[in-house]
Amino acid sequence: MSSSSLLVAQSTTNPASQYFFNKASFVTGSLPTGVALADVNADGRADVIVANQDDKSLSVLLGQTDGTLGPKNDIALEDYPFQLVTGDFNADGKIDVAVSQRSKVGMLLGKGDGTFEAEATYALPYGAGFLATSDVNKDGKPDLVAVGTCGSSCGFVSVLLGKGDGTFEVQPSFSPGGVPWAFTVCDLNKDGIPDLAFANSSSDSPNNYPPGFVSVVIGHGNGTFGNPTSYPSETNIAGIASGDVTGDGIPDIIVSHFVGNALALLKGNGDGTFQPESGLSSDTTLSSQFLQLVDLNRDGKLDLVMSSVFNGGAAILMGNGDGTFQSPQAYFTGSQPYSFTIGDINGDGNVDWIMPDWYGKYLAVLLGNGDGRFSPRTDLPLGDPQTYVFSAATGDFDGDGKSDVAVETQAGDLRVLPGKGNGTFKSPVVTQFNGGSTFHQLIAGDFNKDGRLDLLADGTTFLPGNGNGAFGTAVQVNSDFNIRSFAVGDFNGDGNPDVLDVGNGFFETQPIQLLLGNGDGTFQAAKRFWDLKYVPDEVAVGDFNKDGKLDIALSVNPNGVAIMLGDGTGGFAAPVIYPTDDLPNSITVADLNHDGLPDLIATGLKVDVFLGKGDGTFPNRVDYDPSSFPNQVGTGDFNGDGKLDLAVTGYGNGPGYLDILFGKGDGTFQSPVTFTSNGSGAVVVNDLNGDGIDDVLVAAGTGSLFLSSPIATVSPSILDFGTAVSGAAAPGKSITITNSGNGPLTIASVAATGPFTADSQCGSSLAASANCTIDVTFTPASLGAQSGSVLVTDSAPGGAQSVALSGTGAAGLTISAQTGGSTSATVASGSTASYALAVKASPGFGGTVTLTCGGAPTYAACNVSPSSVPLASGGSGTFSVSITTSQSIALTVRHDRFGAASGAGLLLSALLLPLFRRRSRALSALLGIAALSCLFCLSACGGGGGGSSSPGPTAHNVSPGTYNLTLTASSGSVTTTQSLTLVVR
Repeated sequence: MSSSSLLVAQSTTNPASQYFFNKASFVTGSLPTGVALADVNADGRADVIVANQDDKSLSVLLGQTDGTLGPKNDIALEDYPFQLVTGDFNADGKIDVAVSQRSKVGMLLGKGDGTFEAEATYALPYGAGFLATSDVNKDGKPDLVAVGTCGSSCGFVSVLLGKGDGTFEVQPSFSPGGVPWAFTVCDLNKDGIPDLAFANSSSDSPNNYPPGFVSVVIGHGNGTFGNPTSYPSETNIAGIASGDVTGDGIPDIIVSHFVGNALALLKGNGDGTFQPESGLSSDTTLSSQFLQLVDLNRDGKLDLVMSSVFNGGAAILMGNGDGTFQSPQAYFTGSQPYSFTIGDINGDGNVDWIMPDWYGKYLAVLLGNGDGRFSPRTDLPLGDPQTYVFSAATGDFDGDGKSDVAVETQAGDLRVLPGKGNGTFKSPVVTQFNGGSTFHQLIAGDFNKDGRLDLLADGTTFLPGNGNGAFGTAVQVNSDFNIRSFAVGDFNGDGNPDVLDVGNGFFETQPIQLLLGNGDGTFQAAKRFWDLKYVPDEVAVGDFNKDGKLDIALSVNPNGVAIMLGDGTGGFAAPVIYPTDDLPNSITVADLNHDGLPDLIATGLKVDVFLGKGDGTFPNRVDYDPSSFPNQVGTGDFNGDGKLDLAVTGYGNGPGYLDILFGKGDGTFQSPVTFTSNGSGAVVVNDLNGDGIDDVLVAAGTGSLFLSSPIATVSPSILDFGTAVSGAAAPGKSITITNSGNGPLTIASVAATGPFTADSQCGSSLAASANCTIDVTFTPASLGAQSGSVLVTDSAPGGAQSVALSGTGAAGLTISAQTGGSTSATVASGSTASYALAVKASPGFGGTVTLTCGGAPTYAACNVSPSSVPLASGGSGTFSVSITTSQSIALTVRHDRFGAASGAGLLLSALLLPLFRRRSRALSALLGIAALSCLFCLSACGGGGGGSSSPGPTAHNVSPGTYNLTLTASSGSVTTTQSLTLVVR
């Protein structure tokens, strides 16, 4: 035995936050209990609020454009929370949160951006556990109803009447007549007033098997309620829900129990009274404290949703509309799912399921298909619901180029389901044969080299393929060997497929036998070997030392993996043992780290990964914790990232489990994401729907088929364009479509209704994890509120996604260029620019429109002709604008009325001045004479008036440049403007 180092990788609690097979998980606080779905930041996307009991906090997870949730933002609370409800409690249009906390109710008023005001609390004399909101006093303001947690004052009901401003008035508490485990609010007597119904017990401990009863209290419409009326129920009552499940328009009551009839019906009489309880199901795995009635598949019939907190799962029972339900669909969600909420989290129009896991510190989100299912899992169409699968193989058995599925059934036959290429199948082609009694396995291959796929069944039977999905007469390969597993490969290098069988080592002295193939579907006599004390069980093949010769790997008892290197002639070297964590159930070979070397995966109590060195050794082991006891393993790229992932089936309490461990590409893996299957069996991997992504088939029960599929997430789910001028386009908005699934999304069409247009940038296909946009325009056709939608028809579950559109058309005017014209003109400086324009009134508006122009540059003039235009309702008129870029300015020269004499006097003085400049006294005298001469002239001319002369106007041009002028159209209170561009060269 070779030495091996043991590296154990414990799985973390950090779950996958991307959707895979419709499921994703998101981190919360410790012990998450209550949960609600609401748009707390007003972005049109659903957000999630979680109450974390152990942390005394709320976690707010904001919705993202791809339908996932962002990281949590925590809000501290005064006490330990239990449940929460949302609503607009202060009428400001923003979402608020109310949360029950042992002895009080806390109110956090929303700011509309995802944050909240400081908590205000209301003390309750009997505490608060369960919480609901309704308008119990019919004043149009939301109220709260709280039921106390158990203890010395267990089970009293407190009503908090809302004042409409975010504050409440606590009313006197009352008893519902017992210890309530759950309650529901509904108008049970159809008088328009909310009533209450309680799942009551005579004890606060289910371990005592106390008697149960349903208590009904009728609302008075003023915030008070009548005395309780009780109806006997089975012991250990657990949960309650109300709604019309019988289709008569009268509310009924559904209750669950921890023992006895897990589900029971109390049919309503329509007056607030009910008929005696009748059992619906005795399956106690359906016991739950949390029930909801909702129409999941839009057929008008209420379906039952529940979280089964005692077996780590949840269930759906589709309603028949007559008070009965179909068989439950089970979903694995975590270690202990608690309360839940239902709503559309990714904007695709389908109802989704959101559940906190109490022990797991995370929130599980299951996306709905719109048909009542929350998983892409389907059962194989075997033709008989009582038929179940022993083993399966895939391949093109009918030669049409599409993958088919062959299954061996408990009926002792082989059924081939011809594939249609899209993940669906035609009616099965049945071939009778007598398979193995205890061991079942199918391997497909061309064993007789005729170009048609054959099958080896159970290591004992050869079925030659006919090429049409049917098979010829079965031929026994061997019948005296108790087979546990087998593998196929060319072990002697002759080009013919050989068979290696592993028998029961507790009964066979040499439990391994090799049958060399002849290439015609027959095999040579068996060669047996194995002499170790270890007992071999499962077998896998690969070239572990890269010598071109097939080697074998065996799981052995006690806990180990044996490697036997082949010599290329059908012989093998002595086995080398590598320890496993426990007795392996299976062994698989694949290149997990992309180094071109085969690696090993074995399942015991854990998933053991051995990375190969390429020399035939596997010295290091890494273990991964699955969600349950692992059984079989398959490998494939299930999310299309180019890295190998692991699909592990397992056993647990309830249905079978399928764990997907996403590979990191280096031989390590993320923590498992878990799904439910019809049982635990072999994993078959192939692309069965032709989208290029690996699919998973679990060969157990009726066969669980997990097909890669797209998930169309639309964001936002509502677009409001506000107010826009009727007849004119508002500023555009966009819608983002994200393919959150693991298969390509085919987009068939994008269409808008109403006064909206949609321009898709998405093309016809959207790859997994990709997104694209749709540009939406709103052009109001009339005045007032208007609505429409964008409908995206695609291949996602439900087939179509819709975005609600709204906007308001307002009276207005628009100015635009006439056909062939422009609002921009280029002219040479000094020239005139001309604009041919039109003004249009919105539909429903008309009148005389005054037109003005402003903002002209210096030396430019803007003229509008005509300056007013009469418009009928929705009518239009034309006008022109001319802008001159030159202005003529006259130069005015002024002169006085002194006449020639004054001019002559001044001239004489000027001429004489040089002659007397050296004689200052004479100069002074001369100046005096000149001044007297001027006064004389003025007196002679009759005073000091003035005159002018114009030598001719001077032209001034606008400087070169780009100018923006504003054109204004107005009629009464309605005004609009249009910019005109003037380019002067």
